[in-house]
Amino acid sequence: MSTTYSQLFDLAVNPATVLRKQISVAVFKAATDITNAAEPIPAQLLWARGVLENPSAPKSIADQSVWLVLQNASVFTSLTTTPFTVTDSDVQFVVNSLLPQLARVRIPAGGN
Repeated sequence: MSTTYSQLFDLAVNPATVLRKQISVAVFKAATDITNAAEPIPAQLLWARGVLENPSAPKSIADQSVWLVLQNASVFTSLTTTPFTVTDSDVQFVVNSLLPQLARVRIPAGGN
């Protein structure tokens, strides 16, 4: 059984889906990796600190970037051939590759 466009839409817009959770954790991990890097790129470091200082930031960024993640051919193919399933490592790879774009994503003001 393959995933329909309607199901993919639901997967993208429903904040409780596994994909949104995967993206949130991948954002958090990317931010952690940036802050631990020996020589981080200044714009990415600023973004990473914003993510780590605000508990709602990973989810907010996942909400704003889910369609960017779905543009990746591997993610899209995984989701359409193995319904609703994409590996954590694929999501992390895509989030890491989107860092230049994600560094421009608005991080909400602090708080939960």
